[in-house]
Amino acid sequence: MKLLNRRTHMEFDFNDYTQTIMNIHIKNPDCYYSVRDAIHYNVMEGWQPTQQDVLDLINEWKHPDPQAMKDREEMFK
Repeated sequence: MKLLNRRTHMEFDFNDYTQTIMNIHIKNPDCYYSVRDAIHYNVMEGWQPTQQDVLDLINEWKHPDPQAMKDREEMFK
């Protein structure tokens, strides 16, 4: 499936059946859907992710930074 941001003409390729995002397979379904949704919402805002961005998001999902999590919590208080 492709999501097209008409403003930037950015295509975001993902496949829920094979759990791939931009040709990167993600085994864990929770990780896949979290990364897919994060990218999806940001593409709608104009972000143009790379495969490295996908890998970085997977890594962040698998190994969250406690300080970054604390900082996010503070931002949304």
